[in-house]
Amino acid sequence: MAAKAKKSAGQPERPIQSIDEDLLERKGFVARLADSLISPATGKATGVVVGVTGPWGSGKSSILNMLAEAVEEKYETAHVVRFDPWLVSGRNDLVSEFISELLTTFDPDDQRQKAIIGTLTKYGNILAPIANFWNPLAGAATAGGLKAVGELFGREQSLSSLRKTLMQQLAKLDSPVVVLIDELDRVEDSEIRTVAQLVRSVADFPGISYVIAYDVNRVIQALGAGVAERERAERGRSYLEKIVQFAFPLPIMFTEELERLLVAELTALTKTVSLPPKFDQSERFKEAIALLFRHTLSTPRDIKRLTGTFHVLASMVGREVDWVDLLVFSSLMSKAPRTVERIRNNPDKYVQNPLSQTELIQMAVSADRDRGDKDPFDGLLSEDEDGEATRKLLAFLFPRLARNRSNDYPDCLCLRRPLLTTMRLGLIPNAASREQVEKLFAMPEAQIAAELDAALKEDRFAPLFDRIDDIYSEMPSVDHTKFWSGVMRLLKREDAADLRIVERRSVADNFHSLLRAASKRNAVFKKIGADVFRHLVGEGDNSLVPHWLHYHFFCYGIFNSRDDGEEGAWLSKEETTELAHTLSKRWKAAHLKGALLPKIWDLHGPYAMVQMGQWDSACRAKFTEALGDRQLFDSIALMMFGGIFATGRSAITKLCDLPTFEGTVEERLKADKLSPELRGALLKFKERFFE
Repeated sequence: MAAKAKKSAGQPERPIQSIDEDLLERKGFVARLADSLISPATGKATGVVVGVTGPWGSGKSSILNMLAEAVEEKYETAHVVRFDPWLVSGRNDLVSEFISELLTTFDPDDQRQKAIIGTLTKYGNILAPIANFWNPLAGAATAGGLKAVGELFGREQSLSSLRKTLMQQLAKLDSPVVVLIDELDRVEDSEIRTVAQLVRSVADFPGISYVIAYDVNRVIQALGAGVAERERAERGRSYLEKIVQFAFPLPIMFTEELERLLVAELTALTKTVSLPPKFDQSERFKEAIALLFRHTLSTPRDIKRLTGTFHVLASMVGREVDWVDLLVFSSLMSKAPRTVERIRNNPDKYVQNPLSQTELIQMAVSADRDRGDKDPFDGLLSEDEDGEATRKLLAFLFPRLARNRSNDYPDCLCLRRPLLTTMRLGLIPNAASREQVEKLFAMPEAQIAAELDAALKEDRFAPLFDRIDDIYSEMPSVDHTKFWSGVMRLLKREDAADLRIVERRSVADNFHSLLRAASKRNAVFKKIGADVFRHLVGEGDNSLVPHWLHYHFFCYGIFNSRDDGEEGAWLSKEETTELAHTLSKRWKAAHLKGALLPKIWDLHGPYAMVQMGQWDSACRAKFTEALGDRQLFDSIALMMFGGIFATGRSAITKLCDLPTFEGTVEERLKADKLSPELRGALLKFKERFFE
């Protein structure tokens, strides 16, 4: 008995080899089919010709593989002959290969079977050249064929005599023979007709049963060739009925069975492709497969092709792109390759964060116009690919095209970096990888600060932070307090002489938003955020804590703040209020000692105290006094007006004496050696308030 082949899961478009691999519950069908080929009562072949029908990719080859295994297991003396005409070309080759496969079934050491081999060899030697002349549709030989037949019959036994001898020998054979013919529908029309003739010529031999796997429509069209088109199907069907005694379509497959097959194929890929634990329980995965089975997946081959494409893509881009998006994109590659090429040629037309001004304007226009206006898919789809399936796949991946709300999950394909990574089949230049981020989080806090500082100095910070922002909400199990202590070290300001205000404030703002976004994306981060906040309060942080506390004022609409909603809050309203009073006292004491302004990059702490009513005349006087210190004033001016920042007149008036501030601006503008950044900040103030 032949050894079972290795499982084929994860191998694109390859049929399964064993019943053990079957996930579509076809074992019963295969067992019943085996018993129709060999009588359970006598153990002899029934001599039937059975057709197993279904479209390409529906699993016919898998059925034949399982059938061979079932026959060999139940009937130990049975011989299974496999013949695949797709592997052979030419009529004579088809005939000789078919006869050769039959010959290998028999044992030359067995006298009875040795006689069969001899007779079958003679029979094949006559049949092979006749195949060049035989017309299966007419059932007769051409003039040239008759001459050839006469010459051959004159030299040896006649074909009919050999056939009679062969039938007598096979009738005495104890071992049943089952011939399995696969992929008949994949060869040329003439070769389909040749195989049909072959089966007819040996179909009634005793001791042999046949199973032929084919697509009905394809074979009927081939067998009906040679007549008017309107008669072709009828003639082909009539001829097929003379060859195949019983034809059975494959058992229908339910969606849940195909889903089980898809999950199994993806599970088999987890040895080489990174998928999350219990990936099949993901709500987004469930949404994706509902879409795929509704529009693109209907056969086992569809699933094999999808997972095969996904395997290649996922192996190349690793964990840099959302795996569910990558799975749906794999289907799009198969169903709409020209659309994929258009995406490749102009990715800005599809993504939510385009770089080109043209697409940014188009996005703004699209957001304002009525939904009944121009079809957003116009010009993106070729006529042959424009259908519901393609549109649904595109809308799932690129909400901009469907005018839906933007996707909000890490590494989605509707963002430039993941899309370009997929198109490039690897990281885009200067991009940071998920692995780099994971290594950063594994470092000690001092090394985290050093690595982030080096990234700033080497102009690597933006892509590194973008990658952190992409995946941070997926990393609840890392040591968050250690990471944020490292960030605190990076942002710690030692003295007023450090005027990297704009750079460090921008970095701080990015990290402020990082934890806010994570708490909105993943509920687990609400507790993480609270733990991090309390930890940094204990560390005396003046860079992250004031901003986050001020943010929570707006989450709850407390201390004269507008109410923005508490969706992203990680502190309760009560704890926010309690911490606000505790921290404002700490900051006020530090400010009155002159120890606050030299240690901060922004004014969130003072603004919070103003809103709470803790910023009294003493605080205002101390702030006004600080304007007389050149380094402190320069710091304050950059905090208020550096880069993209701007502060209103009323806010300045609450913090300090406005005329003193105005006079100091004029005085500093007269200095010769001002940095362009500082001079720009001072001029911005003058333009806003003096002119």
